[in-house]
Amino acid sequence: MLHGSASIEIAPLNILGLLSLIFWALVLIISIKYLVFILRADNRGEGGILSLTALVMPLRTAARTRPGFIMVLGLFGAALLYADGIITPAISVLSAVEGLSVAAPACSTVTSS
Repeated sequence: MLHGSASIEIAPLNILGLLSLIFWALVLIISIKYLVFILRADNRGEGGILSLTALVMPLRTAARTRPGFIMVLGLFGAALLYADGIITPAISVLSAVEGLSVAAPACSTVTSS
């Protein structure tokens, strides 16, 4: 976006506009992904991976599975969900900064040796 035939000038206002675009894209993607899709999992008004585990628990008698194993799987799923929520914004920001340094090398603060 900062180079090529349809490039824009590297100016503080343009950089601020690109950063705003990145920020709002991340906010909307995370909001839509988590608030609309993930939190729609419902167990009598409760949502999330642990409520899905509670929904599976009655099925354990038919499957002859120990309840501890299913609970560990539910806790593991909850841990993965929390880890995803923690690492996704960090990776997104790092990717955006790396992409900005590729798109506009003049904006890069780190010089390669």
